[in-house]
Amino acid sequence: MLLFFPLLVVPAVFSQTSSVLQFEPDHPCNAQPCRNACECSPAAANPADYTCRVNSGGAAFVGKNCEYALEATCNKFEIELKIPQQANIRNIGTQGGSPVSEQLSEDGELVVKTTCQKGYLKNSEFLCSDTFISRDSEQAAVNPLVNVNCAMEIFSVQNLVQSTVRHPSSTDIFSQWDPIMNFYTTSFGSEAPVLCPAVADGAGYTYVVGSKIHVVITGLLNGEIPSNEHHVHIHHCNIWNPVDDSKVRLIAYGQTDKLKTSVGIEQNPGFIGEELDATSSGAAFWFQVFKFKNSNRLNLECSIGFTSTAERRRRSPLPFEEISIPFIVLEEDPSDENDLLLQSFHTPTITINEAITNHIVHTECEGVLCAAEFSRHYAYAGYSLLVLVMLTLASLMFCLNRGMIRAYCLGKEQLA
Repeated sequence: MLLFFPLLVVPAVFSQTSSVLQFEPDHPCNAQPCRNACECSPAAANPADYTCRVNSGGAAFVGKNCEYALEATCNKFEIELKIPQQANIRNIGTQGGSPVSEQLSEDGELVVKTTCQKGYLKNSEFLCSDTFISRDSEQAAVNPLVNVNCAMEIFSVQNLVQSTVRHPSSTDIFSQWDPIMNFYTTSFGSEAPVLCPAVADGAGYTYVVGSKIHVVITGLLNGEIPSNEHHVHIHHCNIWNPVDDSKVRLIAYGQTDKLKTSVGIEQNPGFIGEELDATSSGAAFWFQVFKFKNSNRLNLECSIGFTSTAERRRRSPLPFEEISIPFIVLEEDPSDENDLLLQSFHTPTITINEAITNHIVHTECEGVLCAAEFSRHYAYAGYSLLVLVMLTLASLMFCLNRGMIRAYCLGKEQLA
């Protein structure tokens, strides 16, 4: 164990080579103004003035006349130097450039602290040393360099050291990504997406059957837009009907599946970040809605991945965040039979912060994709099925009645 004891030493650079100095009759040194065994000498900047220099190896004093003693304290590997307020010395540094902190004590003393960075062995004694200097040019002539040595006492600490095995410690840093899904639309036959204002009451938005629904997916990192650029990957996207547990696959492993509906990739992967243009941020795809029946409650489910563009390519699989947006395709709006209503509902199972829905501008419906034609198609199919069932039941009844009559007649013949 090491203990520190302060020892203040005045460097030899300030010692005098002659013990007897001769001055002019009117020089101030003739009055012997220096105290505490300091030696008076002409000032370097002004020979008519004087400075008081501490003898080499003596105690450390500062001030015009060496009237203020310095107090040093050693605390572990920190050296503390106290300078009296009356000395009017500020801006203290170290000769080796060690970091220095200055503060005033309750008594008005300047307390200077530095971490001891120079250790050495001298005559079987361990010393920690640092040299304080004044960086104030006006005070440099009257403040000598002060070297503080902290002597370290060594004694045995047997039986206090135990052999232990420390297992590697790890720190887990969790980053939470919250996907955000935005909806846009393009009119049927148009390729230009329209940014539509959100409905004020949050009830959802309307769309024309056959129009393209554009889905733009961005995200927040720990509740904020990431400062650095990141990739947004769309891995899977399905439309799920919870009533009959059927799914329509839109995207699988980042590629579109066009077997059951019209779908296309617009940008995958996408980019997000503070310095990116918001209009071009995020991953995006589109699909058309005329493949789905009226009144179906559907869920748009996607798995989204986020990676930093500065990261090296991962060897392990990319982790994905799951996002599920429930929505419902309602019946025709009585006020306009050419429109359907698509609403977004927030439930406790949604894993995103907020799904922003937008109002779709009404447009005229043309051709067989109109809602009325779409409904009549399913109505005709229902009527045909009902007629077929009724004919089948009539045939069964006829055959059953003929069988019963024939059995009755055969029975009477046998009895006769």
